Amino acid sequence: VSTFDYSEYTTAFGYLTYGVLAQGGRVEVTNSGNITVEGEGYAAGIVASALGDAEVVTTGGSIEVYTPGTWVTYAVYVPPGGGGGGYYGGDGVRSAGDLLNLPGSTPVTPMDGGYGGEYGYYNYYTVLVGAATGINASSAYGDVTVSNASDITVQSLYVNATGISAISTYGDTQVANSGDIYAASIYGSAIGIYAVGENSSVDNSGSITAVVDGDVARATGVINVATYLGDATTSNSGDIEVFAIGGTAPYGVEESLAVGIYNL
Repeated sequence: VSTFDYSEYTTAFGYLTYGVLAQGGRVEVTNSGNITVEGEGYAAGIVASALGDAEVVTTGGSIEVYTPGTWVTYAVYVPPGGGGGGYYGGDGVRSAGDLLNLPGSTPVTPMDGGYGGEYGYYNYYTVLVGAATGINASSAYGDVTVSNASDITVQSLYVNATGISAISTYGDTQVANSGDIYAASIYGSAIGIYAVGENSSVDNSGSITAVVDGDVARATGVINVATYLGDATTSNSGDIEVFAIGGTAPYGVEESLAVGIYNL
């Protein structure tokens, strides 16, 4: 069990940056203070990751997360004859596909060249990382519960900005938000609340603003998804404003898409 209770100011700076990071079999985080996070890559105010139940409760204060994003180069080893998974360092990257699972990553861009020989070779890839998340609660097998009363501001220049992310792979998800959420991105997407679970419920009474200005602009107030034929329920009494300002998108792709609530 990992339990954290914060009531003071927390300020963090760095590449993979978290105001509060809690991991374990069962995780509980309670916060009433102010959290400010500034990162170059992935940045999050509160991260609660569990195999079992994960719960985050905020009773006040503010959460502010800012990141411009940055390009990172990875070397992926390919054994002689190809096939199999390459391996890079201790971060668990074994193939180009694995790079997409890095926090805040966008599609991989291969770099020219590579270094080869009879013992195999390396391919080099660049990944744009830089997602900003206010509260990120996740569970593999348990339930995820987020009760937020903090005002959340998340801004990412190149990648995605999400106010609250609550995801359970094989459990239920419940989000109750009474705080004000502002999510903004220039070249990524902006989401106020993102919830996924076998059964997923979102109850929002705060104001949500999602703003994106880019060639392909995607702004959403609430995304609530139930998996495995479960139920998704969204209740809203707050103000939701979404702004998607598109530019020049690839052929066949919408330049802009703004959705208040997406319930599936």
